[in-house]
Amino acid sequence: MNKNLCTATGNSLCVFITVSHNRPEKTIESLLSLIDSIKISNISAYKVILFDHSDNEDTSNLVKNRSLDVKIVKGSSDLYWSLSMHYAIKHVKLYYSSAKSLVVFNDDVVFNKDAVENLTNSFVFNDNCVLVGTVIDKYTRGVSYGGLIKREGVLGDLSFKHASLGVVTSCDTLNMNMALIPFKIIKKYGNIDPFYFHSLGDVDYGLMLKRNNVRILSLSKHVGFCSRNNIDNTWKDSSLNRFHRLKLMQGRKGLNYKQRY
Repeated sequence: MNKNLCTATGNSLCVFITVSHNRPEKTIESLLSLIDSIKISNISAYKVILFDHSDNEDTSNLVKNRSLDVKIVKGSSDLYWSLSMHYAIKHVKLYYSSAKSLVVFNDDVVFNKDAVENLTNSFVFNDNCVLVGTVIDKYTRGVSYGGLIKREGVLGDLSFKHASLGVVTSCDTLNMNMALIPFKIIKKYGNIDPFYFHSLGDVDYGLMLKRNNVRILSLSKHVGFCSRNNIDNTWKDSSLNRFHRLKLMQGRKGLNYKQRY
């Protein structure tokens, strides 16, 4: 192991959190792969928490029926990713304040067997670092989400490229499809800003940490598989007319102008 790195969790509690909304099959597949990965890792104390914001009981019931070692917290169905994750982290701060570290993940990621082991065995010893796990597309093998680096020579603060695989990379911010955050950082710098509904909450949080000299490192090896979100019937769908796309863009799942600028 690199002399500048050490185990993230050891015998301390590591809390894993995700949020779900009306895609029970994907959520179950993600949880199963995560738990398999945890079981072969060095973690001795962990808690997996699912914050279910579905507008029905399908996801919660399926998780219960599979007897998964997962705590379910029901939330409001009108919340989207960023705001859901804000309340999830708030819950963890309230009920698991003694935890050593927090792993945030998306419920559509299928994790590699060694994902958790790689994440928790690559942690900077001073607890002033966030580790980002990169996820790739199952078919194209291209990077879908992970650490983000500002593009040189491009106007604007929100133009990024993904960190490359093969080497540990220092980043400017991140996608939280899988990220390990020391609880000391959360206690010191707070939560995802509830100003954001769906997108940009994780990116904004990473930028805030970076401004406070917290290191954001992307792992050299991908941790699992996840495709980019389908753009059909979204503001990115070029088959829709411009007026409809602009309307979608300003919606909660779009790229709201006020939230971006």
